[in-house]
Amino acid sequence: MSVILDWALMAIQVLFCIGAIGVFAEFNHGKDIRNLLASCTFAEATVASYRLDAWWPLFVGFGVLWIFKSLGLDPSDDRP
Repeated sequence: MSVILDWALMAIQVLFCIGAIGVFAEFNHGKDIRNLLASCTFAEATVASYRLDAWWPLFVGFGVLWIFKSLGLDPSDDRP
């Protein structure tokens, strides 16, 4: 892979990692299992992408999150 694509991949991996940390922090605040599920999906996609040095795990992780959304398992926006 070229240097520019390596840096782009690394930047997107960092964004996915920040997303995983943010959603996990929301899980710690509200204890909603759907947030934990989304956080684990973000983290697993990031780790797989880093270890394989490939883009496709990020796309798969994003697709899995869309499947969770269609099943109603997406993190909730309900705030008391």
